Amino acid sequence: MSVRACLSACSLCLGVLLGSLSASSCAGDVPAPVAGDPCEDILDCAPTAQLACSGGACSRIECQRSSACPVGAACVQGICGLPVCQEDADCGSGAGCFEGDCVEGLCEGREDCGAGQVCRGTPPLCSAPLEACEANEECPLGEACKLPLARCVAACDVGQSCPPGTWCDGELCRSECTDNGDCDLGEGCADGRCQPPRDCSGEETCPSSLPIRDPVTCECLECIEDLDCAIERGEACAASTCVFCDLRSDTETGCDVLGRKFFAGCCLECLTDSDCVAVRGESCQSGKCIDLLEQRCESDADCSQGLICDGDRCVEDASLMSCQLQSDCPEGEACYGDGRCRVQGTVCQDCPSPGRCVAEVGDTVGTCAGCTSHCQQSGCPQGQLCRVSDGAGEGYCVDESFWQGTCQ
Repeated sequence: MSVRACLSACSLCLGVLLGSLSASSCAGDVPAPVAGDPCEDILDCAPTAQLACSGGACSRIECQRSSACPVGAACVQGICGLPVCQEDADCGSGAGCFEGDCVEGLCEGREDCGAGQVCRGTPPLCSAPLEACEANEECPLGEACKLPLARCVAACDVGQSCPPGTWCDGELCRSECTDNGDCDLGEGCADGRCQPPRDCSGEETCPSSLPIRDPVTCECLECIEDLDCAIERGEACAASTCVFCDLRSDTETGCDVLGRKFFAGCCLECLTDSDCVAVRGESCQSGKCIDLLEQRCESDADCSQGLICDGDRCVEDASLMSCQLQSDCPEGEACYGDGRCRVQGTVCQDCPSPGRCVAEVGDTVGTCAGCTSHCQQSGCPQGQLCRVSDGAGEGYCVDESFWQGTCQ
């Protein structure tokens, strides 16, 4: 211990040790330490509370934590100096000892705080919670941290009632859901509740008509999200069904004013066949009135009587034989662009021989095909010219104005 430390710690006079000074004059003649005085430890800089021994000299050091102060010193009111306490009993009522300083309002956990407050900060004090949380302790008592949203929500125990429109998942009061979009990433909505995925590995393979496996219920569905449907055709997923949903509404009234039928947030043309015009044999398919010749199919069994499944659409029964020229097809059929004979269209009735009317599925006009193979006018009606594609055996009659008088 240094001489200055010895004088600060005991009442022995330096004169007693040296035999030349009296005890009465000892304490009064020792000057108080100041910044810059040499030192070996914190006691050499005492009793000045705001000086600490650093690098062999008494220094004034600003701080936020006692860990930033030299050995033996504590951070007291932002300055490194002598500790004012070793334990809570050294402080007055309402204060506790924190890193050598007496601080009022210290807390150990959120249980020590009032409603809507948490125990946080350095030193730990009761205050409002941060906007984002990582653990339940960062939320007020009665709330828990919901991840990955990182926000505090009402907490609950199994069997404990939650506010209306919510349910208890064993820890949190969670809002009820209507679809997967209401749930956290990786969860799915089932029976109004967001739930984690199940192990569906033991389930049977889903049929082609219901190809999507619900990861929460393991049920086979037509769709879960819009991308499971033919979005290029205007389809969207509503109530696990692909429908023609070009308009959306949250209410039935919103669809009524548009003359549409409400279905799971979509405004549809129809819900049943009775909503469609029966003149052309239309039926309600996926919320849209569709001509029977436009029905989607996987086999002939999916089509109405007298129709067959060609590709993925129902068409009138025909030979479907291969062809290159119109003359390759039976009477009443035409050679279509994919090289198969189908029932010829009925829209363009005035096609001169050897031309026939080709009207693809959904075509409302039709085209006269099979004019001639040498682009002569004899095969086309007046005002039209024959257009023969490169490598084709026959051509199509098109308006003369379209080709600006040039026979191609």
